[in-house]
Amino acid sequence: MMNDTNETFTGTSGATAVAGGERETSARLKNIGSDILEGIESKAREAAESAFRSAADKIRVYNSALESAADNLDEHQEREAAESVRSLSSMIEDTANTVERSTANDALEYVRRGALSYPGIVLAGAALAGFALSRVLCAAPSQGTSPANS
Repeated sequence: MMNDTNETFTGTSGATAVAGGERETSARLKNIGSDILEGIESKAREAAESAFRSAADKIRVYNSALESAADNLDEHQEREAAESVRSLSSMIEDTANTVERSTANDALEYVRRGALSYPGIVLAGAALAGFALSRVLCAAPSQGTSPANS
């Protein structure tokens, strides 16, 4: 009888040990998952910032062309037009600076505000994207067929 009671306690403590091991494993997996997510977020943030810098550089290339156009207008005595182009150039340079300083969170917030401000455009864009995707998928050959079978 003493033996049965002892086995019961051993069985209970064994279950407790297993549960403790599962909790420890679960905690380790959560830590690993958290580390992986942090790495992904970091890489995504770096990629977004690189894309913003690249976009700002491209904007500046076009802005340089505008500045050249303004100089050309000045040479041809078109001062009012040159001033208008320079004003536009200044706004574009401000845009390039804003893009360069932007973060991924800024971009997501900008898109969110745009979607809330213009829901019709977002829905139309989503419908157009869905239509285009369906056309691409319908036009793609199925896996079961090959040119030799046709």
